[in-house]
Amino acid sequence: MGKQDYSLQITFHYNNGEKESFLVTETAEENDPYPELRQSIQQRLSLEWCPLHTPDETIYINMRNVDSVSIKPTLGESENENEFHEAQRVTALTRSSKVL
Repeated sequence: MGKQDYSLQITFHYNNGEKESFLVTETAEENDPYPELRQSIQQRLSLEWCPLHTPDETIYINMRNVDSVSIKPTLGESENENEFHEAQRVTALTRSSKVL
């Protein structure tokens, strides 16, 4: 079975209200990439520091400062019963602005 490169956009939503996105490339099985992609990303995001290597610099994200992570495109459904399957976003996330 062959391997193929998959481009994913990963957005880190920080607990201070800021966010930043990165385009990453992961290699996974060509015929069913989702289990391998999910495992690879979950493994990296479970680290205390998540390293990202860009052409100009290496960035370490302190995962304690991250509220959530969004990934596009979807990583497909898994058999994990701890996930919400067939979820649909009804409203976009909103944050209240702080008045100084």
